[in-house]
Parts: sequence; structure tokens; C-alpha cells
Amino acid sequence: NNEEMDEIQERIRLMTEHIENVAWMRNDVYARICHADYSKGTALAELERMLSIGVDEVFAIGDHLNDLAMLDPEVAGFIAAPGNSVPEVKEHVLAQDGRISEFSYGHAVANELAWLKLQG
Repeated sequence: NNEEMDEIQERIRLMTEHIENVAWMRNDVYARICHADYSKGTALAELERMLSIGVDEVFAIGDHLNDLAMLDPEVAGFIAAPGNSVPEVKEHVLAQDGRISEFSYGHAVANELAWLKLQG
């Protein structure tokens, strides 16, 4: 449960605080330890570079904390969050002038892509 994960997260933080470039990525009771420089945001930016795609051609949608790095105007020109997103993600997306879908999960992705297509 989340209460136990809070304790686990704190123990791992203490165990890894002396290790350079370590990050902890958590979504509810699921978590991973990763390199601080690698995230969905850095992966998306690298794909853009490799494919010579401009930020203004990129759409990113995410619902949880591990998505925050890609929900950034410097990485994606259009950002959105499904209606079922955690509050922190919704707040972040709105602060970046993104959209919160009235739908959840895959329906939100389809709806936001359809809206984007209508915008031209």
C-alpha cells in the first residue's frame, strides 16, 4: 500500500543519497530506481533529435508522476493529461498551458489527438 511504499521510498532514499545521479521514480506502489539523467522527457527529446522532429510537432500525454519530464513545452509542443491523472500531473499540465481531457485512459489520448487535428 502507499503508506508502506512511503517508508520503502524513504529507506531507499537514505541508502542511495550518497550515490551520484540516482533517481527514484514512483507511481503509487510501483517504483524504480534509475539514472537521474534518463526519463521519458530525455527519451522523447532524443527521439526528436534522431528523427529531426521539432518540438512543435510533438504530442505528449501522461497521467502520473513518471510522465512529468515529458510534459514540458521544451520537449513537446502540445501536452495533455487524461481526466484520471493524479492531481500533481493535472496541475503541472495546466501550468504549462496544456489540456486536461474530459476522458480517461486511451479515450483521452484519442480525444486529444482528434482535438489537435481539428486545430490544424
